[in-house]
Amino acid sequence: MTGTEERFRKLMSQGHSAAWDQNWEQAAEFYRQALKVMPENPIGLINLGLALYQLEKYQEALKVYAEAARLAPRDPIPLERIAEILEHLGSSNKAAEAAMRAAELYARAGDIDKAIDTWGRVTRIQPMHEMAHARLAAVFEKQGKKEQAVAEYIAVASIQQHHEQKDKAIQTVQHALQIAPGNLQARQALRMLQENRKLPKPMRPRGNTGPVKITTRKAAPKPAAEEAPRIDPITEAQRRALELLASLLFEQGDAEDTSPDVGARGLQAILQGQRADGGKVDQSRILLYISRVVELQSLEHYQEAASELEHALAAGLDHPAVYFDLGWLQYQSGRLESAIRNLKKGLVYPDFALAANYLLGEIYYKQKRLRDAAIAYLEALKMADAQVVAPEHAEDLQQLYVPIIEAQAEAESDEVHERVCANVRDLLQTDAWRDKLREARQQLPTASPDAPPMPLAEILTAASSGHVVQSLATIQRLMRQGFWRSAMEEAFWALQHAPTYLPLHTYIGDLLSQQGYIPEAIAKFQVVARTHQVRGETHRAIQLMERVVQLSPLDVSVRQQLIDTLTQMGEVEAAVEQYLNMGGVYYNRAELDKARATYMEAFRLAQQYNLDTAYMVKVLYRMADIDMQSLDWRRAQRVYEQIRSLAPDDADACLSLIDLNLRLGDENQARTEMDRFLGEQVKAGRIAPAIAFLEKLLGEQEDYLPAIRRLAELYRRVGRGEEAVEMYDKLADRLLDSGDSEGAIKAIQALLKLNPPNAEEYRTFLEQLQNK
Repeated sequence: MTGTEERFRKLMSQGHSAAWDQNWEQAAEFYRQALKVMPENPIGLINLGLALYQLEKYQEALKVYAEAARLAPRDPIPLERIAEILEHLGSSNKAAEAAMRAAELYARAGDIDKAIDTWGRVTRIQPMHEMAHARLAAVFEKQGKKEQAVAEYIAVASIQQHHEQKDKAIQTVQHALQIAPGNLQARQALRMLQENRKLPKPMRPRGNTGPVKITTRKAAPKPAAEEAPRIDPITEAQRRALELLASLLFEQGDAEDTSPDVGARGLQAILQGQRADGGKVDQSRILLYISRVVELQSLEHYQEAASELEHALAAGLDHPAVYFDLGWLQYQSGRLESAIRNLKKGLVYPDFALAANYLLGEIYYKQKRLRDAAIAYLEALKMADAQVVAPEHAEDLQQLYVPIIEAQAEAESDEVHERVCANVRDLLQTDAWRDKLREARQQLPTASPDAPPMPLAEILTAASSGHVVQSLATIQRLMRQGFWRSAMEEAFWALQHAPTYLPLHTYIGDLLSQQGYIPEAIAKFQVVARTHQVRGETHRAIQLMERVVQLSPLDVSVRQQLIDTLTQMGEVEAAVEQYLNMGGVYYNRAELDKARATYMEAFRLAQQYNLDTAYMVKVLYRMADIDMQSLDWRRAQRVYEQIRSLAPDDADACLSLIDLNLRLGDENQARTEMDRFLGEQVKAGRIAPAIAFLEKLLGEQEDYLPAIRRLAELYRRVGRGEEAVEMYDKLADRLLDSGDSEGAIKAIQALLKLNPPNAEEYRTFLEQLQNK
C-alpha cells in the first residue's frame, strides 16, 4: 500500500468512527480530507454524500453523488442516493428517472433482487410509471412468481387504460391470464375493462405525497339517550355537507390522516386524481369553486352557489356530499327536477339519506306526486326512527319498514298518501324532531320482549304489518326452545303476509343451518344478500356474506365477493382481515403456498388503499413466517426488508434480517443492518432500546463480534462501566480465539480507559499480547 493510499484509508476510517458516533460534521470533514488525498475516489464521495445528507445539506450531497455517478457509471449506489434526495426534495420525476437508471444497472450486473427493490421504489415515487411496473411484471414472470407478475401486469393495464389505450390494456390482462388462468384479480380486471369500467390506479404508500386532504373522525355509535343537535334534519345534513366541502380549503399538505371516514376518503380520492369518468381532475379549480360556494352559501346566494358547485363537478369533484348540497341549493332556487337528480345521488351516504329523502318528499309533494311523496317521506321516517332506538335494534327496525313502504306504494287513495305526508312532515319539520319521535313511540303498543321495536309508521299508515312483528317474536321463542320445525312453519306462515320481508328469509336460513342443512342455508343467505345489495342495503348484505363464509370458510368465490363488497364500501381494513382469515384457514390445513398467495393479496389491497402501515406489516410477518418454515431464506429476507422499509424501528424485523444474512453468509450486510438500526436509535436519543436490541441479538447470536463491540461501546457511553468492562473482556477473548491479536489489544485498551478494579491484571495481559 502506498503512502497516499494509507493516508486515504486512515482518514476514511476516522470518518467512519465519527459517523458511528453520529458526529456527521466531523465525519464529513474527515471524508473531505480523504478526498483531497484521492479526489476521484467514488467510495469517498459516496460516504461524504451520506454525511451531507445526514446534515440535511441536500443540494451539496446531490452534487457529490452526481460526481460519484460520473466517476463510476456502472455503480448503481450513487444513483440510488440521488433518487432518495430528489424524492425528499419533491422532484419526483427526476427521482424516478434516477431510480430507474439504478435498477437497470443492478439488472445488468445480475443483482435481480436489488433491481426488483429499486423498480419497486420507482413505483412508490411514481405509481403510474408504466415501465417500472412492466419491468417488475417481466421479471416476476421469468422467476415463476405468477401472483406478483399478474399484479404488476394489472397495474400496467390500469395505466394503459387511463392513457386511453384500452386495447393494449386488454392484451396486457389477457397475457396475465395466460400466466395464471385462475387468478381472480385478473379475471375481474378483464371483466371491468370489457365493461368500460375504470381499473383502480396504482397508488403509492401513505406519506409520500401531499394532496389536499379532509381529516374527519368516525364517531362512535350514539346511544339513544345521548344529546343530539337540536336542529331539523335538513339543516343538520346541509351543515354536514358544507363542513365537508369547507374542510377541503383548510386540510392541505401531508398531514397524517389517522382515521378518515368514508366520506372524507372519497373526496380525498377525487382530489388525488381519481375522477369517476376517467377524465383529468383540475384540483386548483375545484378548490377555487368550493371557496366561492362556501362564501355564496353563507350569504344565502343559493342560485350562484349552485352554479359554482356545478362547475366543481365538471372539474372532477364527485361525492354524495357534493350532490346533496347541490340538490339542496337547487331546491332552494326552485330547480326541482335538477334537485331530484342530485338528491338521489346523495342517498347512498348515510349522513345524507334522511335529509335527501325528506327533501325528495317535499319536492314530490309540491309537484302533486302524492304516492312518490309518501314513499320518500316514509323512507325519511325509517332513517329518523332508527336514530331514536337502541343502536342494536336500528337495522331490524329499518327492515320492518320494508312491507309498510311496499303497502304504501300499492295504495290507490290520494287521501291515504296525503295523510302519510302530513303526519311525517309534522314529526320531522321541527328542531325537536327527535323528542317528537320518542314521544310518538310511547303511543305504540307494548311489544313482546323477544320482538324488535315496532315501526312508528304503524300508527301513521293504514298498513297492517303488526302481525309480522308478532311472528318474529314467536319464531325467536321457538328457536330458543329448539322447536326448529315449528319455527320454520311459523316463518312460512308469516311469508304469506310479507313475502318480501327479508328478515323472515334470514330466519329461515338460520333454521336450515341449525338443522344441518348447510348447502340449503348457504343458498338462502346468498339470495337474501344479493337482494339486500340490489336494495342498496350493503351493510346487511355484508353481514349475510360473513355468515356464508363462516359456514363455508373455503368457498373462495363467496369470500372474494365479500372482499369486493367491503372494498367498495370503503371498509378496506375489514377486507384485509377477510384475506388474513382465509390465509389462516389454508395455513392450518398446511397449504402454505395457498396461504402465502392469500396473504400477498391482502398486502396488495392494503398497499393499494394506503392502509395504516401496521396492517401491511402484520401481513408481511405472516408471509415471512411461511417463508422461514419453507426454508426459503432469500424470499424471507426480501419480506423482512419490506417490513424494515415500512417500519424502520421494528427491532424484530431487523433481528430477523441479521439472522438471515448470517445464515446466507453475508456478514457485511448483517453488520450493515445492525448499524443502520442502531444508528437511527442513537440519533433519536433512544439509547435504552438500542441496548435492549443488542442484548436480545446476543441472546440469539452470543458470539457475534460486531454486536459485542457495539454493546460495549453503548454501555460505556451511558456509564454502565462494569457491564462495559465485561463486554470488552468478552470481545477480547473472542478476538483472540479467532486469531485477531490486534483487535484484542484495542479491546483491552478500551477496557483500561474505564479503570476497572483489576486494571493491573489487564495491563500485564496487554503487555504480553503486545510483546508477542
